[in-house]
Amino acid sequence: MPSGSRLALVALLALLVVGPVAAQPTAPAADRPADGAASHDITAARAAVPDGELLQTNTTMRVQLTGDGDARWTVIARYNLTSQAEIDSFRELGAAFSAGETTESWLVAFQRAQEAASAETGRPMEIRGVDRQWNVTDRNGTTATGRLELTFTWTNFAQVAQDGQRLVVGDVFQTRNGSWLSLVPGQTFILEPPKGYTPVTGGGDLRDQSFYWEGPQSFEDSTPSAVFAGSAGPSTLMMGALVVAGLAVVLLFIYLLASRRETIGDDDGADEPVAGAAASDANGEESDAVGDGPTTGGAGAATADAGAEDEDDEIDVDLLSDEERVERLLERNGGRMKQASIVKETGWSNAKVSQLLSAMAEDDQIDKLRIGRENLISFPDEDVADVDE
Repeated sequence: MPSGSRLALVALLALLVVGPVAAQPTAPAADRPADGAASHDITAARAAVPDGELLQTNTTMRVQLTGDGDARWTVIARYNLTSQAEIDSFRELGAAFSAGETTESWLVAFQRAQEAASAETGRPMEIRGVDRQWNVTDRNGTTATGRLELTFTWTNFAQVAQDGQRLVVGDVFQTRNGSWLSLVPGQTFILEPPKGYTPVTGGGDLRDQSFYWEGPQSFEDSTPSAVFAGSAGPSTLMMGALVVAGLAVVLLFIYLLASRRETIGDDDGADEPVAGAAASDANGEESDAVGDGPTTGGAGAATADAGAEDEDDEIDVDLLSDEERVERLLERNGGRMKQASIVKETGWSNAKVSQLLSAMAEDDQIDKLRIGRENLISFPDEDVADVDE
């Protein structure tokens, strides 16, 4: 490679990041203090793209933020290569750049900026995941565009608000001696929010939800700053409320399901005859034996409902109390009927009917008359003297 071309390329590489950091000499890693104290002594500097063999150089620094405050940097430098000698020189340098064998201070400048920002903000920071790429795009025979790309992750680059829904960028650029970043003509700095975040405020030009700063800018009076608000998901408080609401719905569903099963269980129990002995009522009397056997609750209820509908379609028997259903049955049967008939009409169990009628008799709602092995149920004022046994 011609020595003049090699030197020109290295000089331009050093200008990719200009200002206080780029002005510092590059010290060997072994000579740098462990705590990075020496790298914090940054002085102001100015630089401009010099006239030379590589013309119309432009550099883009794109910073893609993540929700946890980290930032993925992509620095791309493009060069107009106007001769075969420049193309050949750039290819040789690109291969060395990709292998990390160049002596340029490009990455070192960012490492020093990171150390200074970490000391100034008090946030532990690190540059990791470094990668270098290059390519040459031919345009017209002996002219081409050379491209160098450096990517890395800068941890804790942005401040994360306590609510976890806002990212604040600004303090990372400031050191005790001013901003470490400045832009020369042809350089662009872009700050992009994470997916699901929107810009709230910022010092650059807003384009497609990102902030842009174009060189030349020295950032003497202010640093690049921006605030992004997140809408990627609900806050912790909202998540807690949703969980509680979900549990309440589940518990309500379980309660309704259990109530339905209990109701069905009661109806099914009414269908089963009492084995071994007849049930006794509250007065110790033996209950009636149903000659035709127990009927299903559904069939008995359907029979009673059908009779009620024939008598009065406006009354829904399901809304009546047990006592009211017994009274309606007595009214429909001339004011008196056998206890076994009540069991059959209602579909209730013998025990339930016996207990209900005993309670109604104590309240003087009905009269119970023992006739042989059966009970005759009637209204208190009903004359039952002529009842056949």
